[in-house]
Amino acid sequence: QPTVPTAPPPPWPSDVATHPDAEFEIIAGMVGFFCVFEELSGHIFRAAIDAAGAPRARWALSEIFRDEAFHGAFGFEAARHFLPRWSEAKRARLAERVLLDIERFAARLPAVDAPVATARIAGVPGLGGALIDAELERLGLLSGDALRATYQHALRSSVLPRLAELGVDVRER
Repeated sequence: QPTVPTAPPPPWPSDVATHPDAEFEIIAGMVGFFCVFEELSGHIFRAAIDAAGAPRARWALSEIFRDEAFHGAFGFEAARHFLPRWSEAKRARLAERVLLDIERFAARLPAVDAPVATARIAGVPGLGGALIDAELERLGLLSGDALRATYQHALRSSVLPRLAELGVDVRER
């Protein structure tokens, strides 16, 4: 007769507890997701709230911002628990991994102004690109320039200094 599990299976292979890099892989993934992606996204949603003129758009964006900000904060709090006991070499390895995550985030930013590109793609008869741009901005859609500026500011004023406080010195290429 088969035994009935008393708990759900872990979301990783069963040998993870004995794998030599298990902790590194789990914590590096957490730092990349929460301290990079969620933290940077929180700053972008905050800027979108500031740019949005439509009250419902501001409300919706603020709900998303609250979630992103919570997860960014969680990431740094959790990292503060693990990283201080890591060796300098292990933290340097993490810095390289984080740099790849930062580069992945940056690669997702538009290379051109988002509203202008959207207006050209939309091709709505009777509406000029400027009118579509204004409406999108009213809803909090940041231009490509604004997205990139917000990203750069958040990276340099929040993500990199907070990681450095934890001994993770990320050097941009």
